[in-house]
Amino acid sequence: MAVVQISRIQVRRGRKGQTDIPQLASGEIGWAVDSQELFIGNGSVSEGAPYVGNTKILTSADNIFSLSNQYEYRTDDSIIQTGATARTSINRTLQDRLEFNVHVADFGAQHDTSAIQTAALQRAIDNLFLNTKTSPENRYILNLAPGLYKIDSSLKLPPYATLRGAGKNKTIIEQTANHPIFITVNGSSTIGNYDETIALSASNQATNIEVSGMTLQYQDTASKIYNTVFNLQSCRDSYFHDLKLKGYWDGNGVQAASIAINLKSFSGAVRSNSNVFENIDIEGFAYGISSSHDIENNTFRDMTFNTMLIAVNLGAGMDVIDYTDPVELAAYLADGQAYGPANTIIENSVFREIFNQGYVVDKGTGNVSRNNKYYDVGNDGGSTSTVVTSVIKFSETGNITSDDWFERTSDLSYSSEFVNVNDANSSNWLVDVAGPKYLPEVEGVFNYTHNAMHTVNPIGSNGNWISAWRLPANQTRSFEIPYTYKSINADGVRQGVLTVIIDRDNEKISVSDEYEFIGQDISLTGAGNNLTFRGRLVNITSGDVADADNDTAYIEIYNGTTESTVTLPTITFTLSSRS
Repeated sequence: MAVVQISRIQVRRGRKGQTDIPQLASGEIGWAVDSQELFIGNGSVSEGAPYVGNTKILTSADNIFSLSNQYEYRTDDSIIQTGATARTSINRTLQDRLEFNVHVADFGAQHDTSAIQTAALQRAIDNLFLNTKTSPENRYILNLAPGLYKIDSSLKLPPYATLRGAGKNKTIIEQTANHPIFITVNGSSTIGNYDETIALSASNQATNIEVSGMTLQYQDTASKIYNTVFNLQSCRDSYFHDLKLKGYWDGNGVQAASIAINLKSFSGAVRSNSNVFENIDIEGFAYGISSSHDIENNTFRDMTFNTMLIAVNLGAGMDVIDYTDPVELAAYLADGQAYGPANTIIENSVFREIFNQGYVVDKGTGNVSRNNKYYDVGNDGGSTSTVVTSVIKFSETGNITSDDWFERTSDLSYSSEFVNVNDANSSNWLVDVAGPKYLPEVEGVFNYTHNAMHTVNPIGSNGNWISAWRLPANQTRSFEIPYTYKSINADGVRQGVLTVIIDRDNEKISVSDEYEFIGQDISLTGAGNNLTFRGRLVNITSGDVADADNDTAYIEIYNGTTESTVTLPTITFTLSSRS
């Protein structure tokens, strides 16, 4: 039997921290016992080595991501030059490269529905944006992978926090307890000691925050949680976009804490201002956007509001102030509640199934509703037949609605589903007393122009007054109604402007008409002059034209021209109004 002897192989060894690794001979192995590193000698240049030295051999103790000069951006692409010259490329370690792409999973947060992720998510936020709050170069983007992350407390957002998910209904944060989902804190906060207002100032307020690409919702339990998604205390210059905010309000009355986005201001000098909210779906909250503070210059665009009590609620419950009293004014300014929200813009957005108003400004000025569409707003969750409030309410001057579209206008003005226009008898308004009142699109203090075109096809009146359309008469106001009348039998076109003035205090209505007619008969007694307008105020509930609570105005026409029953005449109009 053969005897095989295996000798023990010895390599040079020592402590790297004391003597460093000496120059090893060609092929000689050296082991650093303290740092657990292994090296082999390169050999001499005469042997063919590129240079004299030692080459490190990777072991399980090495972090391959920290090896120097291993990563170059698009290293095989000849058209890319990363350095100042083609021969001086920029190389980085893999560790350095990967740290620019931070995920909550790096801090232990997992999309695991069996575990609460509050601590891990907050740890990720804290270590990126509180530990590094004085170092702009360390303010990375914190990514959340697709999945459901459950929390049981509020996540605190310090200045410069940037959270990005994979998109709506992809990354989901679900609140399981009765707390806001996000609360902004100021830059004086430390890990575990989060400060909203104690040391808040203009120099440390929440700023440059970004949250995007996720769904933020409350757990659907039998008791239902009514709370706030974003509780923004004196937040400025921040960006919230590509979000879905989901609550469980569904006609459940006034739930004061059920707010999707709540904007606050600590004082007149430390406000929530210049924030942008974009492409956000809000559903199932008593209030979509709410503020009873001196906020300013906040913009909301491409929003959708679904199933809520009031979609935009500004200045609610704020005190009346004597602005001539400097002491009183100073006290309210110190609390950030002197003037109310200013210059809030809601634009290019859609409102659906809003039980009361879609947009309310009880206090504040310069607030704008622009190019929005309002469906089923102010109907208490029903259709236009159950109308209970206006669509927009401005209680102070200086607020604007511009180029908005209201489903209510066609429904309550001339839709055959709710209004019997064109009834050919002298008391035609009586047939409508069982229908809905025409509560207005806009009430309060306003001046608006709506460019949507409306068309009615009145029949020939045959010597009777008939209803053409209706207008709201809830308050003293005026309307300007540019119209175009086209008639086959009159063989011409008439364009004019109706001016309607409603004096609610004295229950009177005035209708005047300035027009031009082009056609075959343009004489003073010709066919173009056969059309006459008048107004009538009616209380829909009682049908009494002398009632002291007349709520709806009827615009009636008398047409002396015998119209074709085949091709009906048309009246096309737009309208503007002011109070």
